[in-house]
Amino acid sequence: MAAESSAGALSPEQLLGNQAWMRGLARSLLADPGAADDVVQEAQLAAWQRPPREARTLPAWLSGVVRNLSRRSLRDRHRRAAREQRAARHERIANTPAELLERAEMQRNVAQAVLDLKEPYRSAVLFRFFDDLSPAEIAARQGIPVATVRTRIDRALEQLRGRLDRMHGGDRAEWSAVLVPMAGFDAGAQAAGGGAAASSAPVANTAANTVTNTAAAAAAKAIGAGAAAAATLQIGGLIMSQKIVIAAAVALIVAGVGFGIGRKTAEAPEADPAAEACTVPLSRLESVEASHEAAVAEVATLKTEIESRTKHEAELEAKVSALDAEIAQLHASAAPKPVPAGEADLLYVSFGKWAELEGIRNANWDEMAEASAAMTEMLVDLVHRSERGEGPPEGFQGRIVSENAKLVKYAMSVLGKIPTHANGNGEYCHPITFANIMASMLENAEQPFSKEQIDAIVRYGEAYDDAYQKAQDSYTEESFASEKFLDELVLKRDAMRLIEELLTEEQRLLLIRPEVHNRAQIDVLSPALMLIMVVEPWPREAPEKVRDEVEQSYASRFSFELERLQGAAAIFDEWFADVQGLLVPMAPDYLPYMLLDEAIVAGQAEVKALKALLAELAPEENVRKLVREHRGWMLPRVLKTPDAPPAPPAPAAEKEG
Repeated sequence: MAAESSAGALSPEQLLGNQAWMRGLARSLLADPGAADDVVQEAQLAAWQRPPREARTLPAWLSGVVRNLSRRSLRDRHRRAAREQRAARHERIANTPAELLERAEMQRNVAQAVLDLKEPYRSAVLFRFFDDLSPAEIAARQGIPVATVRTRIDRALEQLRGRLDRMHGGDRAEWSAVLVPMAGFDAGAQAAGGGAAASSAPVANTAANTVTNTAAAAAAKAIGAGAAAAATLQIGGLIMSQKIVIAAAVALIVAGVGFGIGRKTAEAPEADPAAEACTVPLSRLESVEASHEAAVAEVATLKTEIESRTKHEAELEAKVSALDAEIAQLHASAAPKPVPAGEADLLYVSFGKWAELEGIRNANWDEMAEASAAMTEMLVDLVHRSERGEGPPEGFQGRIVSENAKLVKYAMSVLGKIPTHANGNGEYCHPITFANIMASMLENAEQPFSKEQIDAIVRYGEAYDDAYQKAQDSYTEESFASEKFLDELVLKRDAMRLIEELLTEEQRLLLIRPEVHNRAQIDVLSPALMLIMVVEPWPREAPEKVRDEVEQSYASRFSFELERLQGAAAIFDEWFADVQGLLVPMAPDYLPYMLLDEAIVAGQAEVKALKALLAELAPEENVRKLVREHRGWMLPRVLKTPDAPPAPPAPAAEKEG
């Protein structure tokens, strides 16, 4: 039933249309027209009964079937020849002592010639003819392609033929006649083309330095089968092992007698055009083998690199685990500890309800002041090194992490206890924190705040708390998260600016370093610390690029339709005018160290543009919600050209609130 259901899948015309090339392929593999026609008929019958699932794969499918059937035909033919040779073996081996001695001597010469071969040719011959392994088995054992094994065997046999020719004055017929009977073949019959193998295997022209791959494989199989059948060979009472007989079989192939490898005799059948198409120049084989060896070397290099990367990843995972443990330890140590009696007045500046928080009352302000001073010196040195094109000093990262851990301990104690719209450092950047760190630093430097200065700081702190609360009361459901963040950031900047204006010249020199002042990530006494993970530098090669690509940026961040954004060109023109002052060329290394005032200008310009877009475009609610809930904004920048010196931009003049 299966055959009937599939019979209609292919038409006779489809099979006949492939018949010509199938016959050519079969003849190139078998060099026997009759056997080739049989293979084609079997392949067509298989296609008719069990066609491939898709008609477009029919040629490839038929090619595979023809090759498999041809290999089976060759294998059967060689097995028949081997049986016939074994049956006639004893009749063909001469028994005179002189002939036996000559063959033994030739046996030794062949074995020595094999052992004198250089690698990898020697091992290829030994594996193939002494261990009786097929090329596929050798390839699997050595981890190389089968074609490479066959090439090595062919080259080894060429070298052996040359050596034996030289030993016998160039007369190949002389030593061939001695070797052929040793493996049970008739030299005369083979030379005359009368043997089955000689009549069926294609012959390659060694003068043209070519070999026929299919014939080489068939010859190797034939020799292997013939030699394996001879368990022992008795010479004058000496029993020779099967491996000795196989060595003689090697010489048969070296001689090129009847196996399609060697000189082309007058009696050899005329080469079929399809068979000629299967021959490959030795120079091409050498090139392919060299490419393969280069590929193997590259794979080894890649494996080494993968192992190195894997090791590096493991090291990074170990570091992450260590940092996780350190963070857990900091969380544990951040738990408020009871304040000893008589030490509750260690808070230098106290205002509002926040002074009653345990984390603030119990904070070690002297330790935090020392850590802030040490980190500031290290970061100033880092800026100077960057200006000179130098990297951080040895151990920099470890020292920064160690000092920062003292500040993190305090930050964890007030986390979630002071209201903020920042998702990082918001609680830490409250004015009461900076006021007490600054007070401790000045106390240690014997330049303490005066009573008048502390009273003024208290007023500024309370004014900040009042302004912050009024802002919260003014917000509605339509207020942007980024707008709330900006309002808080501006209030904290203004409070710190008022505190800094109270400083004497000596105090200013101790607390404010122009190299890092109000820069994100490198000023530990500034609300610019809140910009981390919120404001994204948006660098472009030129100012016009900033204007040309801003609509695309808004479309990707907020899911606006790009065409509608492009229709609101006036809004983006106004935005571009608002940020024009920020487009000063800047080296890439300094992009993260944005100035507080520059970030505020960019944020206010984006909130203004987004409000105008919502009003003009009236987008869907999902877009409006995305805009409202987005906390953060982009800071447009222009990159310096590669030949510009890697100096940071000059600190911008701070504007009044």
